[in-house]
Amino acid sequence: MMLSIIVPFYNAVSTLRSTVESLQLQTFPDIEILLIDDGSTDDGYVTAKDMARYDSRIRVFHQENRGVSSARNHGLDMALGRYVTFVDADDLVENIMYEELMSNLLYSKVDVCVTGIEANGVPVRDLPKDIKFLKGKKEIQGILIGNILWSPDYRSTIMPSACRLIIDRRLLEDNTIRFDTRLGFHEDFVFLIETLLKVNTACIDDRPFYKYVYKKKERKKRHSLSKMLESHKYIIGFLEALPKRSIDDIQRNIHFGLIRFITSVCENTCLKHSNSLNQQIIQLKKFYQELPPPDISGYMNQKTILFKNRLLFWLLSRRFFLMAIMVCWAVRFRASFRVVE
Repeated sequence: MMLSIIVPFYNAVSTLRSTVESLQLQTFPDIEILLIDDGSTDDGYVTAKDMARYDSRIRVFHQENRGVSSARNHGLDMALGRYVTFVDADDLVENIMYEELMSNLLYSKVDVCVTGIEANGVPVRDLPKDIKFLKGKKEIQGILIGNILWSPDYRSTIMPSACRLIIDRRLLEDNTIRFDTRLGFHEDFVFLIETLLKVNTACIDDRPFYKYVYKKKERKKRHSLSKMLESHKYIIGFLEALPKRSIDDIQRNIHFGLIRFITSVCENTCLKHSNSLNQQIIQLKKFYQELPPPDISGYMNQKTILFKNRLLFWLLSRRFFLMAIMVCWAVRFRASFRVVE
């Protein structure tokens, strides 16, 4: 078996069949499709078993509801392929995706192949176009990890989705790399960085083969505020420890990533929920009082950092929570006003 495609699903009966059909139509023949039911309460498991009856490439597994990270790990434990990849149960893939990526991967004999992505029908131009093969930790960390973290010098932060990678399973096994089940948010971010830290060779194909479906309202409902805050706290600690494990060339990117996550707790997490102003202040106060301030003051004056981020970081570091919330409200109001115009 050459390639194992792991598809975790939870209450995805409305989309699961179309996702699996896009995998069945792959022009690359040597695949298995692992459907991991994460304790669904709808008819998703029945649908998966029905599809498996007519296609010997499909294997179906069930577990109690423990989250997408646990389901993906279950798939990794059951995989038989030399290479592994992931697909979400509401996404689609081009029928030539795995033939093209496996051709690149096998020809160049690399550890990982990364593909372009399309979000809600729009190509995400976040990968370098001219670079196809990367060799050595300096290139891989500088181009891939550095731009996953955040690089204001680059045109776009690389969207950290595990579904974009085909990975040599031996690399994961030899380094005991799995998804962190403590994370309910940004689990792909950590998995990608952990994986790419161990990679010595990689290839990039920026064609948007993977069709990502982003449903903002459903995503918002799926993640509770407490889960988001705990995950953000974990990520910040993860980034603070990262310099000891990476090359010096991406230290600036790590610090930019810290700025990004610290400010996004206020900007993108708390204000997504319909809590009262007083509740938001209490939540922010609790979060930032438990978070030791990282030493990133030397990076705050760089012109490539948005003024909004600099202002938010300054306010949050001085515990001016009400003013930070007001800045976020002003930014959102301005953005909605522009859309109306």
